[in-house]
Amino acid sequence: MKDKILKEAPLNLAMVKELLEGIKKNGVLNFRAQKTLEHAETARFSASQAKVLVEKLMKLEIPRFKEIYCHKLVDTAPTTSDEVKTVLSGYNLTLTKEHIQQIADTIASSKPKQ
Repeated sequence: MKDKILKEAPLNLAMVKELLEGIKKNGVLNFRAQKTLEHAETARFSASQAKVLVEKLMKLEIPRFKEIYCHKLVDTAPTTSDEVKTVLSGYNLTLTKEHIQQIADTIASSKPKQ
């Protein structure tokens, strides 16, 4: 029997980490899931912080700016406009300098102190 996809949604590393830790509590992770969890340990934000940051980025109401871009930005946490441009260069998206600066400022203000 073929598995059925119930829902597709973009996730960031913090959310993946939280989901895999929940699965690990209830059982054993397979090899691939364990490696994914090890990689997810590099997440720069907690799941709750990441969710808040995604909401802040979506509230900027930038034209053609999708949620998947927000999750990529949360994973990489760029704090300058040049870093934001580099992260988003892989997508077919054109942003103004003002929008790029808004994104960088939003992420910089939400970045946890180390």
